[in-house]
Amino acid sequence: MEALTRTGMTALEAIGAATWSARAWLGRPGIEEGESADLVVYREDPRADVRTMAAPDKVILRGVSHRHSGARG
Repeated sequence: MEALTRTGMTALEAIGAATWSARAWLGRPGIEEGESADLVVYREDPRADVRTMAAPDKVILRGVSHRHSGARG
């Protein structure tokens, strides 16, 4: 995503290109109400600095919370 911001995209556009917009481009459906979803938790807002995306604090996968090995503090 950092490379995308260097091309002139805003942080929000770069995050979108790597997540929801990519799903649409690949023809994949979005999440519908009632479906399960995984979650990534960051200590800082990645919209302020996309480099934050490289170090998630926690990942919740299939309902189980995992601490990321690269998490700080």
